[in-house]
Amino acid sequence: MNSTNDFNGVVADLKLYTLQHSRYLEEKLFSRWMHREMTKTLKYFPRHKNLKGIVICTGNGHFLLTLVALRALQSTGNTMPIEIMFSTSADLSLSNQKMLAHQFPEVRLVDLSTIFNDSYLELRGWEIKPFAVLASRFQQVLLIDADVLFLEKPSVLFENELYLRTGSLFFYDRPDLSPQALRWIRSISKKSIDTIPKRTQESGVVLIDKGRTLLGLLSTCKLNEHDQRERVTYRHLYGDKDTWWLGFHLVDMVYSFIPTLTASIGYIQHHKVCGHILHLDQNHQPIWWNGGMFKNRYVNTRDILPIEVWLEEGTWTLATYSCL
Repeated sequence: MNSTNDFNGVVADLKLYTLQHSRYLEEKLFSRWMHREMTKTLKYFPRHKNLKGIVICTGNGHFLLTLVALRALQSTGNTMPIEIMFSTSADLSLSNQKMLAHQFPEVRLVDLSTIFNDSYLELRGWEIKPFAVLASRFQQVLLIDADVLFLEKPSVLFENELYLRTGSLFFYDRPDLSPQALRWIRSISKKSIDTIPKRTQESGVVLIDKGRTLLGLLSTCKLNEHDQRERVTYRHLYGDKDTWWLGFHLVDMVYSFIPTLTASIGYIQHHKVCGHILHLDQNHQPIWWNGGMFKNRYVNTRDILPIEVWLEEGTWTLATYSCL
């Protein structure tokens, strides 16, 4: 059986599981993730009913950005509890764990390899994020990347009418879905093309209420498990980004996108605004950006990004510093 047919079988099982919740399907779909039975994990969530909090996934490569993000959250007046997620000390060294615990004693550190079967999942990159949401003690999770900075209290997102309506909230990225990605999505989903977003998703900020959308989250996790991402998902999509809405889509669970497109925040250069991607709420007001505080976090100069202006989307020029 080829990988496409095999994946279609996975999709069929996911849809059936949303209807039956059978022990057989649960073990077939999810048992390899866990050190213990999946049912025990599903029973974990009600103990923390309605608890809201922030989850940040990090590793040694993003450690400095994480420290900045935590300080920045303090500066917004954030009062929500925070969990830092990683998988094994190879991902986040013991010395970095100790530094986090010393500087931010109120933050809870969670090694996902103590919860999930790391020898199977190998959570070392984008794929860790949906599993971090699943493992979080929070029922309502605000997942943010380590390079995300907020311009106001992040808790306002939990009051968003779209989130309150569906239990999820997603943001768009700059590019459209590629024709190749659209063809693949249509091959595994029999729904109308009109139900598929034209834009790719930005997964730097994701809101999930597990009490309402757990089946959609499990579907997203399935798209990011080791076998599926290596053989199928990541061959058609860029990392975890579009697996969020697609996981919900495949099991017929409603989800919400903020309807505004992206903007740019930074400085003026040659009559253009150059800097990082800024995200707006549905009232076109800036709420967060990703890329961090540095002009370019991939170089060692660590020049701080000058913040002079922001501009809603026009035509992007993609380079070291993207411009509008």
